[in-house]
Amino acid sequence: ANPFTRVHIFATRFVPAYDPFGNLSIVRDAEPSRYLLPEQLSHFMEGRIIGDEIRYILDRKYAPKYPGNMLERPELLLNPWAIRQTETSQQEAQLGSEFAPSADPQAMTAKPGQGGRGVDGERTDFSTLDFLALDSAVLLNLAPNEEGQLTLDRDALGPHQHLHIVAVDPQNTVYRTTSLAAGDVPFEDLRLADGLDPDKHFTQQKQTSVIQPGEEFVLPDITSSRFELYDSLRRVHSLYVTLSNNPNLVEFNFVLNWPKLTPDEKRSKYSQYASHELHFFLAQKDPQWFNENIRPYLENKKDKTFLDQYLLGENLSQYLFPWEFERLNIVERILLGRRLEAEASAMQRHVHERYELLPPNIDRRNFLFETALKGSSLETDDRLGVMDALKKTKQEQGEFRGEAKDADRALQFGGQAMNRNGTALFGRANAPQPAAPPAA
Repeated sequence: ANPFTRVHIFATRFVPAYDPFGNLSIVRDAEPSRYLLPEQLSHFMEGRIIGDEIRYILDRKYAPKYPGNMLERPELLLNPWAIRQTETSQQEAQLGSEFAPSADPQAMTAKPGQGGRGVDGERTDFSTLDFLALDSAVLLNLAPNEEGQLTLDRDALGPHQHLHIVAVDPQNTVYRTTSLAAGDVPFEDLRLADGLDPDKHFTQQKQTSVIQPGEEFVLPDITSSRFELYDSLRRVHSLYVTLSNNPNLVEFNFVLNWPKLTPDEKRSKYSQYASHELHFFLAQKDPQWFNENIRPYLENKKDKTFLDQYLLGENLSQYLFPWEFERLNIVERILLGRRLEAEASAMQRHVHERYELLPPNIDRRNFLFETALKGSSLETDDRLGVMDALKKTKQEQGEFRGEAKDADRALQFGGQAMNRNGTALFGRANAPQPAAPPAA
């Protein structure tokens, strides 16, 4: 041994998939490299790159000629979405290239060979070792004494019996492996601790319920169910922002506090964000302010759209003609069915048939449902008393251990909720199904 000798020791339960020597033996000093000088070749050039100004003149000369813009001139935009300053960028014309000899090709360099047993490509191991409770013991950069001896405490290696020793110095790499007496190795119990009743049938169900005022929503099993409550515009808006990641939707968050705004603040927000969507929202949520401020504006519009006529209560029977009806989107068609009671059933069938024609996207639907279930996963308050109900249930079952992780998970599970406002509930439960009848 010399002062630069270092020893690395690895203790494992099983034989490793990769040889430590194969990884450490390639660490070597730099070796001489070889260089090959290329032969000098003759080069010939034809033409050169012309400048942007000359190229523009030539392209303009031979470009095909077309008539000018004959489209209808744009009309005045009453509610521009964004008013901002324009930015003008300039492109400087580039000069052409000169005739010049090309540079000599670079010399080819031969890399030194890798000594030892090198590593080829990336290594991947698909072994599953989750059942081991302890990791392998790794002792690195151990310095032996002057006689080349190294003494270790057996407890430092743990209960592992396969010992892999790699000794390295600036000139050599040595690898040895040996086996010790097998110790008492602890294992993780990966078996299902609490299974379902084998005498019953269970299915995982996804359910979306609209709870009317005065109705009650009950989950039979609080320990195996999850639910999320959407009882306000703020919670629905937060879900849509998460799903769409639309910055425009974030800007419209002022509608959540619309009743608390002063008249001047309402007019300022309306002047900045006036649109069909805001008109429809205010007509539903603040009809008095809509009639005082927005209705006169819509009545004096020269060219009214479908939504303008809908909000003004005008006759919409003209949109039943095929040409006008085809130009409506699906939301406008639903509103048309609401206004014309005689066409309500036909419009309902039309929307249902259009929906049935859409190919089902199971993955997308599951993603939306799971996202809705996690709406309050970061909240710490227990506004529905779910945590207390879950603790009480576990105490009755004799399974409550008082761990902090159970308290954190409690917010994700559901129980019994009484609703005083119109509310949408998203839930998932492992509901028992009736047992299959015996075979005849």
